[in-house]
Amino acid sequence: MNRMRRNWTAKEDALLRDLVQKELDNARPLLWRELAKHIPGRSNKDCCSLCRRATAVRPTVRSK
Repeated sequence: MNRMRRNWTAKEDALLRDLVQKELDNARPLLWRELAKHIPGRSNKDCCSLCRRATAVRPTVRSK
């Protein structure tokens, strides 16, 4: 399945951050495939790599 690579929109980025923060607030593990279901057109790999890049810049969001 070939997909076009595209940049994350501000809306997608904010949505992923909110989802990650909710999971961390509830002391749940980050299941990327479950988070990706809430962001149309994004895979679990897309979500994971965006979050890893974001934590390299802003280490306030961490997975446990």
